[in-house]
Amino acid sequence: MSPILIDPTTFISTIILVGVLVVSFVLSQEIKRRKQSEIQRQMAEKALQESESRYRLVVETQSDFILHSLPDTTIVFANPSICQALGFSLTEIIGKKWSDFANPEDLQRDVFKGLSELTPESPTFIAENRDSRVDGQIGWTQWINRGIFNKIGQLVEIQSVGRDITALKQVEMALRQNEERLQLVTENMSDLVCLHQLDGQYLYVTPSCQSLLGYSPTELLGQDPYHWVHPEDQAQFRQASNWLTLTKNAVPVTYRMRKKTGDYIWLETLTKPIFDTEGKIIHLQMTSRDVSAQIKVEQQLRHDAFYDALTGLPNRHMLIERLNQIIKRVKRSPALKIAVLFLDLDHFKVINDSLGHLIGDQLLMAVAHKLNTCIREIDLAVRLGGDEFVIVLEEVSSIGDVVYIAERILRELQSPIQLHDRDIFITTSIGIVWVTSNHHQAEDLIRDADLAMYQAKSQGRGCYAIFNSTMHLQALQRLNLENDLRKALENQEFVLYYQPIVSLKTFLLQGFEALIRWEHPQRGLLTPNQFISVAEETGLIIPLGRWVFQQACQQLATWQQGISTAKNLKLSINLSAQQLQDPQLLNQLIQIIQTTGIQGENLILEITESMLIENVETTRELLAQIQLRGIQVSIDDFGKGYSSLSYLHQLSVNGLKIDRAFIHKIEQADKNYTLVDIIISLSNLLGLYTVAEGIETSQQLEWLQKRQCEFGQGFLFSKPVPSELAEKFLNYCDQRLDSLFKTQ
Repeated sequence: MSPILIDPTTFISTIILVGVLVVSFVLSQEIKRRKQSEIQRQMAEKALQESESRYRLVVETQSDFILHSLPDTTIVFANPSICQALGFSLTEIIGKKWSDFANPEDLQRDVFKGLSELTPESPTFIAENRDSRVDGQIGWTQWINRGIFNKIGQLVEIQSVGRDITALKQVEMALRQNEERLQLVTENMSDLVCLHQLDGQYLYVTPSCQSLLGYSPTELLGQDPYHWVHPEDQAQFRQASNWLTLTKNAVPVTYRMRKKTGDYIWLETLTKPIFDTEGKIIHLQMTSRDVSAQIKVEQQLRHDAFYDALTGLPNRHMLIERLNQIIKRVKRSPALKIAVLFLDLDHFKVINDSLGHLIGDQLLMAVAHKLNTCIREIDLAVRLGGDEFVIVLEEVSSIGDVVYIAERILRELQSPIQLHDRDIFITTSIGIVWVTSNHHQAEDLIRDADLAMYQAKSQGRGCYAIFNSTMHLQALQRLNLENDLRKALENQEFVLYYQPIVSLKTFLLQGFEALIRWEHPQRGLLTPNQFISVAEETGLIIPLGRWVFQQACQQLATWQQGISTAKNLKLSINLSAQQLQDPQLLNQLIQIIQTTGIQGENLILEITESMLIENVETTRELLAQIQLRGIQVSIDDFGKGYSSLSYLHQLSVNGLKIDRAFIHKIEQADKNYTLVDIIISLSNLLGLYTVAEGIETSQQLEWLQKRQCEFGQGFLFSKPVPSELAEKFLNYCDQRLDSLFKTQ
């Protein structure tokens, strides 16, 4: 048999094929195994997700509170129930600690002290605490806290389940309060309950009689209660008892009863009849309570209703009652002569502000005493309120008698009043009015006397004035002006005029001062001196000043947008004292500047000297804040008599405006020469610019130029003009204004 010969190429191919088959089989098995592993992994993940979903569903629908926290109580999980109860969102709770929601008092009691005692052997503690909720309410929560520990016994997490027990706590608290009240009433009952014979003898008395009257029950039994009733109240007491016997209706009665010490107390007694089976009254039951404190309060209230607590003088209520009675008497008997004096202490606020309200109160008491020494017993001195007093003089024969009393009061108050080793000097202004049949109510008299008093104030204070019909007419005119002023703000009846301010060296226009005018529908164009004082007294100066600033800045912005030469224009605006004290002033200035788009460097705020010495610290801070915005500050009407020189070095100001009164008198060659020289020298020394207002003649101008006054304004250059004419100046502001004003 011949040997089988195998082709080498075929053998190798066979070997390769077998290898490929083996590798393919192995790979297919590995792929199959991996697929099975992936399927198992996916199934496990799905099962885990389903488990987590079921857990989350259970947690989120659970009405109890569930928290997961770190060992330092930082919250890492909270279910919707606790979010809803506390009123916070989940993001507001996660990351916070337990203490962020707990009541501070509970933290002081360390309600969570069980946290530090958790161990693997004792992993649970229970706590009750109050929590602060978003609506500001306080709730109660009870918690079961369980610690989760790792293999080495370290606390890694705290799982807490809680429930809202607020309603339960409220019920417990209410029950406890009711029990405490019941116990308090039981142990401290002070009412006196007695059983009497029909003739009044005591049959039974509760032990409270010992503390109430000082008698033991045995001392009262068989006695007649009328023996202890105050003589003035016995008739009322017997009448109430007799009425009960006749009508069988309980009647309360208030009376005084003598204690064992001899003092009297006020009792309020309700008497009820006790009937037998046939409906006949056989006994009387009296329940009494001590109302002495209540009666005392009522008496004090009655006193307080008609007397001033500080001075002891009668007050406004008694005055109104007395004056109304007087008016009725005068209407019945017109020949009666009765006068009313209204007194207001002069500059009393200065004393209060400088020496304090304690000294002020003592001064009012001293003045009240002096007033009482100046009048007769039939007269009446009243403290109306504050530093205002009223005196009613009855049965006077002539106006001379009234003037005599008024002058006596003025002289009496001229003498110093010594308080705390200090002599206090005070004067008063007095208004006098006769009571006539034309007066219909007390308020009419007080009004007329008040008007006369203000007339005395205007005459220089420390004097008296007698009311006449002209004063009433002036008051009505002022009231009408006030009403018109309020309507003018609503109807936008105001307009701004602008007076040029020029360089006294070059006569070139430097800026304008914005001045308000009122286009009154009936009275025509009104200047500030005709209405500003009313605006200040009524508080309307605040919205009016805001309007001026807004309007002036808007006008400046309009000029700067249309006229290239207006870029460096300075605009001066006056501020009132009330505006300077307005806490919103700075914010309003900033807002108006921003909305109009102008620069702070274009503005100058003018304030008066007197405003500087009020609240110096506050004013200094405000002016500094204003100047940080580039706004300049100038003192208006400088030198009118207020001693503000000591404040100039403290306050941030840029310039001084010399009052027109000094400029007008320069030609008279009097002391104003020296005063103006001093003001200009002072401004130069302090690095301030000066503006002279009210320049009307060439002589005044030349004198100011010689003293190197920098700027000026006045009729010599131009009167205040509407914005249209002011724009004309701007269009020619490169020309000398001393020639331009002649062509107006």
